[in-house]
Amino acid sequence: YNDNLEQDYHATITVDQVATCKEMLISGVGVTILPEIMMKNISKEQFEFEKVEIDNEPLIRSTFMSYDPSMLQLPQVDSFVNLMTSFVEEPKA
Repeated sequence: YNDNLEQDYHATITVDQVATCKEMLISGVGVTILPEIMMKNISKEQFEFEKVEIDNEPLIRSTFMSYDPSMLQLPQVDSFVNLMTSFVEEPKA
């Protein structure tokens, strides 16, 4: 925030739900960083939208797949897990 807007910002409220962050923004309470999917139905006329970069790299959130390994016995679960892992990039070292 400080790097992009050249002003200090001191958070006084911290929340752990993106839906709460979105509603607080819409209600005029502060600023937030939201995943793109949560930005639907937010007025582009009322708010500024800017992709967030840190050190010239886009801010990307991690997404995790979780499953019970015993469920891999089911062909549809095994196929889904294989499909998903075929698209996953290995973490950067």
